Amino acid sequence: MNTDDRLSSGLGRVLFIDDDSIILKATELLLLRHGIEMRSAAGIADARAILGAEKFDVVLVDLNFSRGAVTGAEGLALISELIAGDPHRVLIVVTAHSGIAIAVRAMRLGATDFITKPWRNSRLLQAVQEGVAMARQRRSGAVGEPDRGSLPPILGASAATVAVRGLIERAAPTDAAVLIHGPPGSGKALVAAHLHAASCQAGSPLVQLDLAQEQPEQIAERLRAKIAEATGSSLFLSGIEVLPATAVGALDQALNTDTRLLTASTRPLTELSSGQFAFRGLAYRLATIEIELSAIAARPLDIAPIADHYLRLFATRYGRTYAPLGAATLTRMQQHDWPGGIDQLIQVIQRAMALDQTIDDLLVGDTVSPPAPGNDPDYNLDRLERRAVESALARHDNNVARAARELGLTRAALYRRMEKHGL
Repeated sequence: MNTDDRLSSGLGRVLFIDDDSIILKATELLLLRHGIEMRSAAGIADARAILGAEKFDVVLVDLNFSRGAVTGAEGLALISELIAGDPHRVLIVVTAHSGIAIAVRAMRLGATDFITKPWRNSRLLQAVQEGVAMARQRRSGAVGEPDRGSLPPILGASAATVAVRGLIERAAPTDAAVLIHGPPGSGKALVAAHLHAASCQAGSPLVQLDLAQEQPEQIAERLRAKIAEATGSSLFLSGIEVLPATAVGALDQALNTDTRLLTASTRPLTELSSGQFAFRGLAYRLATIEIELSAIAARPLDIAPIADHYLRLFATRYGRTYAPLGAATLTRMQQHDWPGGIDQLIQVIQRAMALDQTIDDLLVGDTVSPPAPGNDPDYNLDRLERRAVESALARHDNNVARAARELGLTRAALYRRMEKHGL
């Protein structure tokens, strides 16, 4: 069987480039227990020879090879070489002495993830398995698209995102209820999907209900139906903060079944512990584990890996040439306030690839751009309100409930403003 056949038929092929033979052997045994084949390369010359003859899903790259080297320069040069040879290659950086700052530089060059020594075996295994899935998606032209039966990874190098991945890893195998909270566009649904995918209920579909999309008087009935559908599986309820008092009993009942509850809110537990959520300590029972997500604008270190992932995805989809982000463009994106969250970031990249434009071209007219010298900002309240309403509706595909929630309005109040501005 040639390596192409082995890439498509097994659970993954990995090349690990590291000068520590003990680490190489331990990693090989770990991956082998999970059905993943691994080859070892003790240095750069060995790696070039092996890569010239064989193909791999994932390449693990240590950043230092020479005795006493701690700068990571050798590994960074190798990463640049490997990405230049195959822009779609999945590289995972392994670092100890060089630290996270160098790992982030590696991700800007095209690496997809990083692991720090000493690692937990579960973290290494998760990174490799996600890398294998990503590699196969890239080969099939369906990189990271959730509707193709594969779950996009949670990408990012910020401390906040690393912490979220760790919480998911620890919380997923339990049956504890999880509350995920953060601003619109921070990735709450993706976190819920990862919690379910790594849970004991993963063999059953994740059942979902967006309460903000439902008429308040129908929520209790819809919730009971979804609880019945999710028996033995996980139920993800987004917009939990709009739960009406009439549906509290149904939700309370769900907590006493074998349905695993995952909820999402734009508000943290401390703001949900009164009103209808005070019933039998409902808020605290929904948030046995609480996962907080911050806005993408507050996580500039996450911009590079997320952007690179979707640049590759849309380059493949639209037949464009993939090119890594330039330093100036990346800096500009990291300074963007991204009011639409990750969805807006992805949309800008998709539009750039679809229209064969640069991201800089699209950001010129975007809301983040500072006023041109000599042009005073517009402080007219009516015009500001109209733009805010238009922007929220556009970000949520004219979904009034979601737009109202982002603006902090009731649906009735938003309808009144839409009528006022002729929208």
